[in-house]
Amino acid sequence: MLITVGSVIRDGKENTYILDEMIDSGGFANVFKAHRESDGQPFAVKILFPSFDSTEGLLSFQKELQLAETVESPHVIRYQYTHDGTKYTEYPPYIIMEYADSGTLFDLIEKRQKDGEPFVIESLMQLFTQLASGMDVISKALVHRDIKPENILICGDTLKISDFGLSKFSGENTRTLTFKGYGTAKYVAPEAWDNDENTIQMDIYSMGIVFYELATLQYPYDTGGKQDIMVYRNAHLYQPAKNPASINSQLPPNIASVIIRMLEKPTQKRFTNWADILKSLQAEPTPKDNIHNFVDKALKTRNAADIRWQEKVTEAKRLAQLKEDFCRLIYSQYDSTVNEPIRDFITRFNSQYAGTGSYKLTPARGYSSGARFSSTITTPSSNKIHIEIEAILKENHVRKVHVDRFFSDKGYRNENYIPQCDNRDVLAWGRVHDSKEMGFNLLLLKNADALYGDWFTLTNTNSGLGRSTRPEPFGFELGELPREIELIRAMHIYNSDLKPFAIENVLDFISGCA
Repeated sequence: MLITVGSVIRDGKENTYILDEMIDSGGFANVFKAHRESDGQPFAVKILFPSFDSTEGLLSFQKELQLAETVESPHVIRYQYTHDGTKYTEYPPYIIMEYADSGTLFDLIEKRQKDGEPFVIESLMQLFTQLASGMDVISKALVHRDIKPENILICGDTLKISDFGLSKFSGENTRTLTFKGYGTAKYVAPEAWDNDENTIQMDIYSMGIVFYELATLQYPYDTGGKQDIMVYRNAHLYQPAKNPASINSQLPPNIASVIIRMLEKPTQKRFTNWADILKSLQAEPTPKDNIHNFVDKALKTRNAADIRWQEKVTEAKRLAQLKEDFCRLIYSQYDSTVNEPIRDFITRFNSQYAGTGSYKLTPARGYSSGARFSSTITTPSSNKIHIEIEAILKENHVRKVHVDRFFSDKGYRNENYIPQCDNRDVLAWGRVHDSKEMGFNLLLLKNADALYGDWFTLTNTNSGLGRSTRPEPFGFELGELPREIELIRAMHIYNSDLKPFAIENVLDFISGCA
């Protein structure tokens, strides 16, 4: 039966509803405003167009609708009745749901953007809390799969999340910018591009983008104005999100940190549940970081002078020309973990220092054929601190492997390999050093996450077993690292201390060279 304006449908208690007007139409469903005949109460009715290739698909659809019916929250659209197409066989599947009369969050954000009116912090907190509370309830029943502003409705002053439990049945041909799994490409988590499984953490990432858009009225990634699936994919995988507090200076540090953590690309660093997000949103504001301590140290190292000036250091240019996904991943992890805090430190120092000179950062140069990039920090005293990083590509590392002479006259063969440290593959390594060759090494070691690694600091000193005159502490040159990392736990002419990376150690080194 064709359902259109004027059609009458029923719920499970045989109440009748008259469809008054169509309010939305798409490839997956038509949405009507309707009223219940018994009392005139308004409802929204979504007429669904899913197709099922098997009984298994229908059963999965039925299960999703049943779970969706159990979700009750003031911040989730209430499903009054779900019809899977079997009770009233003359009708296609439909959902009778709560009617929201004030449009969508997409409409609200778009209006704010046009008017240039950002949300005040009090309003933002209310919106964030409403959305996190609604998702907390949804997550106990199912994964939403398609969080975006268009699926968040407004009823008075209340946000209500909609379309939960439905995106799984919307095919790629029914929506724009839809990736291989479920969801809309603009809001899809990095791990989802290679994984059909849906998790709460994917929902958290998607809602993190919504939070970011509310806080800044901007999208967290630079897409060059393009709305293309691969552009969005590369942004999610490789681009670090700019700190929302740098766009909205009124945003409290603790709220900015919540958004940043929701958008962490490695799942190990992202929130794992909505309860923790709510707790973090409601926590007392804390200082953004302790970078100011290092700024103070650098300021004390340099004597104040007569002229006050400031200079902003331009952000390092993205290595857009790199085509290799692996190299881009290495750079994005370096930039977000190491380079961005250094830029923040330099900007803050330069804005406060009243003497001559300033910190200057030469942006990281692009990858050479050896997959290396480097940057230089010039201190106010003209000391130079060099940072060199090499992405480990298997084809660039060769070792001799002994073989049975029965198979080889030489007794060995050459093979490409990936260096290891502590039984973990090395994704990248590098060196931080000043003009006196003092410094340390950086190692990026592969973790359980297929896309990302963990940074470590390798600090080296002379052990007394040799006659080395190297300054202490020092970092091995890149050409030395293939051999030296294999000797970290062995008796050696050098003592090497491998520790999890802390940006404080880098900033302490830089501020001490002022």
